[in-house]
Amino acid sequence: MLSPSKVSATHRTVLVVGDGLAEGVGDTLATGGLAPRINTLFADAVREARMPHSSLPLKLTWTAASAGRLKATSADWLPPPPAVPGAPPPPPTKNLFASTFLTRRHGSPDIVIILLGGADARPATAHLRPDEEADDAVLAAAATTAANILTLARFLSASGAAVCVGTVPALMGVTTPAAGAFVKEVNRGLTVGVAGALAGKYTGDGAAAAGRVPVGGDAAGGVASKGLLGGGGGGGRGPPRGGGAANRPTWP
Repeated sequence: MLSPSKVSATHRTVLVVGDGLAEGVGDTLATGGLAPRINTLFADAVREARMPHSSLPLKLTWTAASAGRLKATSADWLPPPPAVPGAPPPPPTKNLFASTFLTRRHGSPDIVIILLGGADARPATAHLRPDEEADDAVLAAAATTAANILTLARFLSASGAAVCVGTVPALMGVTTPAAGAFVKEVNRGLTVGVAGALAGKYTGDGAAAAGRVPVGGDAAGGVASKGLLGGGGGGGRGPPRGGGAANRPTWP
């Protein structure tokens, strides 16, 4: 269960989670990656709204933070498994998910941006020579990575947060042909998974999902331009936000 945060009618929070890309490693322009970039944009908007000549009302303030960790894999961010009726409770989860969401460190963010998958490429391809192509084991590992990321997205969405899943940038972990195939397969799995979660919006099957899935071009960095947005809603484990279950995708 996500720890409760102070619910404010005028303030919202964004949390970036994942690997070194989420942490901002190597991003000297923003001195910290995506979260500082978001905060800079928010600060600019606030200054503009407070200018004497501005006609823009300031109704919300936003704060972004990062919980990314260099070399973190998708397995490091897995939420606890669901309880099985009649079975003993699973042991407490001790990973990055637990230290971030099961404590009061970040509370319950309104929006969570997930940037994961690049650090999974190295262990998935370690058994191959640098010149070897991807084999079935690499493709299976890519499917597992995509499934881990979607599991995290599903849990956070059910907890009341709006979730944005970034595809793995083309340069993350791509040093061999096998690593390139791994990243491509992870991104395919993420795209198919989120599209399937929102299929009810177009087919009328189940609760209509009001969230949108913006799909762009090649992902080169930051929030991948193929950002996949799942709408947030009320209910679930966190404080309610938005329009309830009808606004959330039914994750596969």
